[in-house]
Amino acid sequence: MPTKHRLFIYCFSILVLGNWLSQQIAAQSTSGIITGVIQDPSGSAVPGADITIKDTGKGTTYKLTTNESGNYTQSQLTPGNYIVSVSKAGFRNVQQQNVPVSVGQSARVDVTLQL
Repeated sequence: MPTKHRLFIYCFSILVLGNWLSQQIAAQSTSGIITGVIQDPSGSAVPGADITIKDTGKGTTYKLTTNESGNYTQSQLTPGNYIVSVSKAGFRNVQQQNVPVSVGQSARVDVTLQL
């Protein structure tokens, strides 16, 4: 078999395999993400805010805390609707209802806490 022909078959095989693998990896994603930033009325980050994310269909609850930049992220959420609650001493509690989570997507819930 000529060298050019073998090279062509080799490259074509790599392309087909790469395409198949990328489809398999994409098909394995079965969850979504809720992420956001918590700020005070002046726009400054609120570190240490308590975040509760509740799956309204299953009742599963996730608890996390904002980082020093006021950011939070919860991954591995099953598709469905969620309630995101935010609390921090000295501020009013906030609850965002009907936050939809879809497979492979990020739902963003940014909150400005009020005094």
